[in-house]
Amino acid sequence: MGFSTGYPEDSLVLITPLQLPWTSPLLNIRFELFDDGLAVYHPNGELFKEPGDLFDERDRAQQERHEAQQERHEAQQERDRAQQERHEAQQERDRAFAKLREMGIDPETL
Repeated sequence: MGFSTGYPEDSLVLITPLQLPWTSPLLNIRFELFDDGLAVYHPNGELFKEPGDLFDERDRAQQERHEAQQERHEAQQERDRAQQERHEAQQERDRAFAKLREMGIDPETL
């Protein structure tokens, strides 16, 4: 049981199982009582999800976001490693060119 009002200026109306199905004039959602419990429908007629189903969806979405964030982090680490390797290779090449120049060899002519 519960109380309802269609508009703020209306008085409260007691809702009992005998008055169901009932559609909220403010929200346009429908309430129906069945042997296994209360069903609540969206304005388009679609049944609202059970809280447990919503919690499961929320948990899955959070897990997917976490996994995507982890993948982005790992990809960034890989890019950073590749950048470091390129930098080290450049430094090694520069040292080798400097050594060749010390020996009187122009590395640009090789």
